[in-house]
Amino acid sequence: MCRAPGSHLRWLRVSGWNRRPRSQGNNDNQMRTQISLREILDGTSWRAYGGALDIPVADLQYDVRKVRQGSAFFAFASAAGDGHNNITTALERGAVAIVYERPMFRPARVVAVRVPDSRTAMARAAEVFYGHPEKQLTVIGVTGGEARSGAAFLVRRLLQNAGIESGLVGSVVDEYGERAIPKFGVMPESVDAEKLMVGMVRSGCAACVLEVRPWNVVGQNSVTARCDIALFVHGMGQANGCGTQRGGTSESCVLGLAPKGNQKRFSAVVCDHDDAVASACGRSARAGRMVTCGTSPAADVHLQECWLHGDGARLRLKVPGGPVSVAVPILHREDLRVLVGAVGVAVAFDVPICSLRDALENLTAVPGHLEAVDCGQPFRVFVDSARRKTGLSKALAVLRQTGRGRLLLVFGAGADHTHEERVELGELAARMVDYAIVTADNPRCESPEEIASEVGSGMRRIKPHGFEIECDRRAAIAKAMNMAKRGDTVLIAGKGHLTCQEVNHAIVPFDDRIYVRESLGVAESLERTRRCNELELINR
Repeated sequence: MCRAPGSHLRWLRVSGWNRRPRSQGNNDNQMRTQISLREILDGTSWRAYGGALDIPVADLQYDVRKVRQGSAFFAFASAAGDGHNNITTALERGAVAIVYERPMFRPARVVAVRVPDSRTAMARAAEVFYGHPEKQLTVIGVTGGEARSGAAFLVRRLLQNAGIESGLVGSVVDEYGERAIPKFGVMPESVDAEKLMVGMVRSGCAACVLEVRPWNVVGQNSVTARCDIALFVHGMGQANGCGTQRGGTSESCVLGLAPKGNQKRFSAVVCDHDDAVASACGRSARAGRMVTCGTSPAADVHLQECWLHGDGARLRLKVPGGPVSVAVPILHREDLRVLVGAVGVAVAFDVPICSLRDALENLTAVPGHLEAVDCGQPFRVFVDSARRKTGLSKALAVLRQTGRGRLLLVFGAGADHTHEERVELGELAARMVDYAIVTADNPRCESPEEIASEVGSGMRRIKPHGFEIECDRRAAIAKAMNMAKRGDTVLIAGKGHLTCQEVNHAIVPFDDRIYVRESLGVAESLERTRRCNELELINR
């Protein structure tokens, strides 16, 4: 029997899941304007040179481009490069303190603090600097293989639809309230996450969904994400440093997520029952409640049946409150699998079954994961972020299975693809689609024509007359829209949710969805302006 609407929110208040009441004045959820370097490094092992640690710090930065007068600059190696190489630039821009980890010359003009691990020191410093906003939120840590980004997005959407105001920190998008910040597949560092949590608390969020990469939080430069609920999704065995395939253990994965504060255990742990490593992570984590999810009847959240159709999938689930049958607008198979884990998080929140059913019915597809673009046209159009052979083949297989007419593809290869990969992509497309348009996809400093020619050589081996080359991506999308007929399916692959194109060392705004709508006659000038403004904000 279904509870009255909102009863799960009363349970949240009684159990302490919801955020704390906001106090007046200089409260914990507000960044302090004056705080010393000594305070933010409290609890961290360090050795200081060149000055007193009582110097006030205006902000914390790891990106030298954002350093300003009064900043503390944290130097560590990342995908963007080694921050130790940018210390001189940070000083020129006004940094008053340098936190570093490698033996090096110590600057004389500012306080230099050597720590064992700069990234970990920054994580602890950010918590203090921003007033521990995570203490006022129920934090759900989502970790695992590549499917974790979709899982994090769906958890947030499901909680929102169930009436639990939530925010998201992830690699696809950062969200809270009405604000959505598109991402480029890069996870935010601890400083960014804490700043976002401050915004979540101020906007009235009760929960924060935090995507965590296992290989970024295990081993060297490890930063443990502290949370109330842990969700372990499938694919953890393929993550660097996790699982038996890479010589890691399930316990090493759990180290990436830890109970918040001084707690000895998670409030709840949700894991994929069908994945050996994720299941082992769940068993090894101490938790007040364990929720298992999967296709096994033994799982607490059991996916009994799944039917794919043209617009999504029909699911039959068994949850602790009873059976749930629902249609969801999701075709992406990986997202359908992790959706069961998202339901497990809702079960951990004790969301009543009627609210859960409504929340599922109002879900939206994960941005860039077989995301439909529907302008009323008589054929299907999807955008997907697949750029590699495996991902592209999975997307095409689903669309072929659920479509009636021809399957058309607009795709390309990027500068990060080898010659062999480009040829293989062409061969794959030739085998799986009726017609393809090869176009530019982040050529960077390479010639788009040369890359497209390499892809085309692969197609020519299998289907010499089943493709054409159009390096102008906007024109290629327009051609596909004009070519499509009633009942056809068009896939625009390579970018998905990404809103930029890398050409000649420059990042220019480009959103496949906008140009699909433009080709279909839908005015998008205001939308394009908004996207450009967001891109400019991110690049600052």
